[in-house]
Amino acid sequence: MKIPQETIDSIKDFLDVGNSYSGTEEHLRDIVAEVLMDNKFAYPYADELEVVDYFGDEITEHMSLEQFVYELYDKIVDGFISVLETEE
Repeated sequence: MKIPQETIDSIKDFLDVGNSYSGTEEHLRDIVAEVLMDNKFAYPYADELEVVDYFGDEITEHMSLEQFVYELYDKIVDGFISVLETEE
């Protein structure tokens, strides 16, 4: 059964991090904080923690954990939407 494009667009909009109505950004922050606390991090604030890439002793790239989570989430949502769009 083909899913109507209007339904797919509604789902995509609802899952968007920038959608204040759905509270997606707040939910993501809460989930990340919960995961960090569950793993005994003393400081569970993703906007102040960093993902760092080293080459030897040199930092080559870095970003906040929060930004990493948002980008990962966006890719997951894009993949999910792509599956919905190709369903017959």
